[in-house]
Amino acid sequence: MKYKAIIFDMDGTIVDTEHIWSDANNMVLQKRGINLSYEERVWLSQQLAGRGIADCCNFLRDTYHLTDETSTLMQEKSIYAKQRYEESARLVEGFQEFFSSAQQRNIKMGLATNADDITFHTTRKKLALDAFFGNHMYNISCVDNKYKPDPAIYLHAS
Repeated sequence: MKYKAIIFDMDGTIVDTEHIWSDANNMVLQKRGINLSYEERVWLSQQLAGRGIADCCNFLRDTYHLTDETSTLMQEKSIYAKQRYEESARLVEGFQEFFSSAQQRNIKMGLATNADDITFHTTRKKLALDAFFGNHMYNISCVDNKYKPDPAIYLHAS
């Protein structure tokens, strides 16, 4: 089978971000007096893997009986995440080599991400993603903020 194109996801696929989002969740909860053990943090990360920020914040509200509006939690979480992205975002090991190999085979490549504008632009700048994808990068603002698992961002990138 010959591949014609690859659409990469950003968080957790080409950018090592699990620690960033885990820290952001933890900060939101700590602000409300909820301190999780290591095991609880691992469990929470597993529950939130692959979800959009709105869905994650709804999960936090429901699970920990938070009284804040989801939009407030989202805003706080985005601020914490942005700070952490600026400090410690990094490409996953092996991505650059894989990308170069695909590029040598003339495979078209793009980036589609669930990230909001702040997170997307912070990561784009920090990791110089334009050098990899040029103008072929899309985040959820391109599809009226339809988060995964809605396929809109991938259809748009296609």
